[in-house]
Amino acid sequence: MDAPVLVEIDGVGKKYCRSPRRALAYAARDGLRALLPGKRRAQTLRPGEFWAVRDLCLQIRQGDCLGIVGPNGAGKSTLLKMLAGNVLASVGRIRVQGRIGAMIEAGAGLHPLLTGRENLFAWAQQQGYGAREAEAQLAAVAAFAELGEFLDTPVKGYSSGMMVRLGFALIAHFPTELVLLDEVLALSDARFRARCLNQIPLLSRRSAVVFVSHHMPQIARACNRILVLDKSEAAYAGEDVARGINTYYAHCDVDAPSVASGTGLARIEDVAMLADGAETECIEQGDSLAVRLRLAVDAAIARPHLSLTLTTPDLQGVLQCDSDFAGFAIHNPGQPFTLSVDLGPLDMNPGVYFFSLAVSAERNGEVLLRHDNLKRLRVSGLNTGHAPFVLAGRWSLEA
Repeated sequence: MDAPVLVEIDGVGKKYCRSPRRALAYAARDGLRALLPGKRRAQTLRPGEFWAVRDLCLQIRQGDCLGIVGPNGAGKSTLLKMLAGNVLASVGRIRVQGRIGAMIEAGAGLHPLLTGRENLFAWAQQQGYGAREAEAQLAAVAAFAELGEFLDTPVKGYSSGMMVRLGFALIAHFPTELVLLDEVLALSDARFRARCLNQIPLLSRRSAVVFVSHHMPQIARACNRILVLDKSEAAYAGEDVARGINTYYAHCDVDAPSVASGTGLARIEDVAMLADGAETECIEQGDSLAVRLRLAVDAAIARPHLSLTLTTPDLQGVLQCDSDFAGFAIHNPGQPFTLSVDLGPLDMNPGVYFFSLAVSAERNGEVLLRHDNLKRLRVSGLNTGHAPFVLAGRWSLEA
């Protein structure tokens, strides 16, 4: 039997106006229009208006964890605010069955003048829990949020990370039918983010969870459904999370600034990524890849060392290929030379990655050139996991 539908989004759109003066005039007209029988809100854009979210239809059931992804400005936060009831839709309807627990920004739902303890009792009462239930959960919430001696300190003195920890702890221990989580989790440290991600499947047992993130491994780990927004509209919505992540990378131009530093005794004249001998910037999961470099190194450096590194957009290392580690001696001819590195098959999860290059001297290890985000590589595929690299391994089965 299908789980009950907790959220129904029917033809929802949200318009904003770039001009504050026009926005006030439009709001007054729309208010009068709403009072007249048979009059509906304008479906088309008026001068100065734009769609933040447009023509969205979706159902979210109990047990779902829906990941919402998309480039900046695609409408993710606007949709989350409409689901929370903080923003009214311009057109269409949103129906939510039950209570809502939302973490859309640090401190959301917390009263700054109340202590952590007092906020716990206020939150519990707001969500329909009694004083005894709140008292029973007090120790667990304090331990989960790691508040320690700050439990009886006014929340206005908390850091943004402490507010996030308390807010998520309240949602986890006083569950609601709909849980809304924005990118605010990024404000906490990696250890606490991992605890939150481990808690999401437990929340999904009785709730519908909507999770906004720019971090695709988190989406792949936590979500069983995905909505990709691009330019205010749905580019993909469904249960194929891997397909949704590929759609996201196809629509989102993930980039990072290319930065060079060093002594200046080495320079890159050309760089290319090769798959089957042809230059490329995109490979399929498991394809072989080679990197071809055209370098010029000062003649005084007899044997330069090269290190090629592949990282995620947030600078997490994925792999490193080092000439010293390979036992490959580079003899500098004193003039520009071409060097190729065959990386072999890259069994990597779909995503966007960046190559960086470091050239150092043999005699003292001084950095002649360090070029970060030298080349952008996109990997596509339908086998999305939680880590950048995938190992086939050697599997065996015993009775």
